Amino acid sequence: VILTIDENQTYENRESTVLISQKNGTLSARISINQKKRIAVSFVNLNKKTTAIIVGNSESLTASVYPSDATDDKTVSWYSSNDDVATVDNGEIIAVSKGQTIITAQVGDVSAKCSVRVQVVPEGAINLETICNDEEGNAYYIFWAKTNISAETEDGYGEYYAWGVTEPISSSPYKWLNGSKTTKYCPPGFEDYWGGVGSPDGKTSLDSEDDIAQVKLGGDWRMPKSIEFDALVSQCSWVRITKNGINGTEFKSKVNSNSIFLPAAGYTNDGVNILQEGIYGLYWSSRAGWSGVEWAIGLGTYPNQVTTVQTIRSQGFTIRAVAE
Repeated sequence: VILTIDENQTYENRESTVLISQKNGTLSARISINQKKRIAVSFVNLNKKTTAIIVGNSESLTASVYPSDATDDKTVSWYSSNDDVATVDNGEIIAVSKGQTIITAQVGDVSAKCSVRVQVVPEGAINLETICNDEEGNAYYIFWAKTNISAETEDGYGEYYAWGVTEPISSSPYKWLNGSKTTKYCPPGFEDYWGGVGSPDGKTSLDSEDDIAQVKLGGDWRMPKSIEFDALVSQCSWVRITKNGINGTEFKSKVNSNSIFLPAAGYTNDGVNILQEGIYGLYWSSRAGWSGVEWAIGLGTYPNQVTTVQTIRSQGFTIRAVAE
């Protein structure tokens, strides 16, 4: 006797009993059949939800299919939303040109996606492989300028700028403050200090027209965000050194052999008298401060410390530009 059981195409277990007996009933056999249910793929997970790749490089994504005991076909199909930016083959992403694409791993009716940003290292930039996430959570590389704004060499100080002012600092009154009132860049919570036209602007970061790096260098160059300074400190090793007789701090990539040097240029309040030269390195970010309308955020490099600083906007700091 041969029993043939069709494949269970349902998502429920099936049970049955087969009775085999002689017509006169003297001999019989009872067979219980328990057939396991079909198990669908319910979830696909990628090891990364977002990544950044430099043109010409590649990166592998790994897809995990759940549940692990799924009986449905678990073959993963890969797709790129823009093959001109990046292609994908069995999880291997190849960066083709600058832009953004979405990589999809598809199994049946379920899928997982990874946002991919493809970047190019600008001319004059150093790639320390420091990486950040934007406001939407997408990853991107930060490329650092070799020199300070207006400096000709890596150890040059360059010019000093008040925060949000695109002319070198002088003894003139600070552009965006009128007494105790601000006429631009009034963060939420400080509306009583608003002295501009209309309602308080609520701005917490510089507009491009007030970003000296964007104004002076153009293209993709701009002043660093405070989170990008954080990435520089956390993702690089740093050491206090003297380069060509100039004190400063060297930041070296933990991924490659590249490094940048931030000279300890000190600061100035009038563009003439330089304070703490050779001791402090002070660099503006594009971020307004959180303690009041007269403050902004920067990076402070000291003989034994590198840290975020919040200080008066009208002080003249040096600028190290970034691009992405």
